Amino acid sequence: MATFLSRLRAAFLLPVFCCLLQAQSVQLQWDANSEADLLGYRMYRSTQSGFGYQAIGEITCPPEDTSCCTFTDDTILPRETYYYVATAYDSEELESGFSNEVNYTGVCPGDVNGDGNRDILDAGLILNHTVNLFPLTGLDLEAADVNGDGAVNVLDAQHLKNHIVGTDLLDACN
Repeated sequence: MATFLSRLRAAFLLPVFCCLLQAQSVQLQWDANSEADLLGYRMYRSTQSGFGYQAIGEITCPPEDTSCCTFTDDTILPRETYYYVATAYDSEELESGFSNEVNYTGVCPGDVNGDGNRDILDAGLILNHTVNLFPLTGLDLEAADVNGDGAVNVLDAQHLKNHIVGTDLLDACN
């Protein structure tokens, strides 16, 4: 079984481990482990890089089944950064070391200034960005893409205005 762990550790540290963004959730994906006695994967999360990981889920998975190599964490909060690692475990409950770490910072579409509200101040920031008066970057730019079309423009400000006046409510962020 020692060879299982050494092969597992070597195989599991190299996979593609990335994130697909969704509203207030993050989907983690990785390459399947090919060990014959693989039973599944365990997911861990921390709010600090490199330590403090807590188990947040387990996926039972037969070897080389790539359909189970995803995990969705839908408990994230806006503007909070989370650090994720995974392990593989076998039929004897032997567990590999942690995979490489990935991180994700939650964004609330429409809360451009990060104050926890979606209001006229956020709509103003979006409009100022569209006319190059106040260019947005980073998380602010992500939050400004209210309609999720990959561009920040007047349509995002309109969508946010509709949310503010109650005619087109956005999903809750927390």
